[in-house]
Amino acid sequence: MPGKMIVCIFVMVAGLLANQVMAANSWPVPLHMPDFERPQSLRDAPWPAQISVRILVRRDGSVQFVEVVEGTDPEFIAIARKAVEQWRFQSWTPPASSPEGEVIRVTVNYGETEGQRQSLAHNVKLKKVLCHQLNEQVRKRNAWWLPRRSSDPSVFEQTERYLSHDPMIRTYLSDAQRQDLVVALLEARADIIARCKSNPASRYVDQLPEKVREAI
Repeated sequence: MPGKMIVCIFVMVAGLLANQVMAANSWPVPLHMPDFERPQSLRDAPWPAQISVRILVRRDGSVQFVEVVEGTDPEFIAIARKAVEQWRFQSWTPPASSPEGEVIRVTVNYGETEGQRQSLAHNVKLKKVLCHQLNEQVRKRNAWWLPRRSSDPSVFEQTERYLSHDPMIRTYLSDAQRQDLVVALLEARADIIARCKSNPASRYVDQLPEKVREAI
């Protein structure tokens, strides 16, 4: 991985070309990825800065735990296995070299500050956002008498961050492809706001450009 990046998690797939053009559903989009929970018995014990696991993501999105990378502690292995066995992804099309599924390395980094952390399945949260929530954010941002909270990013900012930095997307899409998604989001911003204003009970993601929606 070029350079040194501070991210909540990163994913590496051996042998995958960074500039390979991927079609819709050609990478495993998270549906449910609960974090590794520290058990009560380890609340005061040393906790590793990061935990790396290798998992098999099958074609149907189901997951098989393979191993903890560079870790032999039975308790940490049990923690990782318990979390991974609950992970689920959308069905996808694996590469031709492994049509039934692909082994992926996922690293959860616990060295981040709370503000820098991002959910293992941040896209799932975005899918739950309703238009009336975006409408309220827009109203508050446009109200000059209300202070803006820099620690409370807007839905658009969260979406842009997901498209730019989500570990799955970074693994399967090139910089140019991710930038293209961000540009499509920004160019559609006014239309998204207008549609959400007209349909406050609808889902925010349903108002996004098709290629952006497919990535989420």
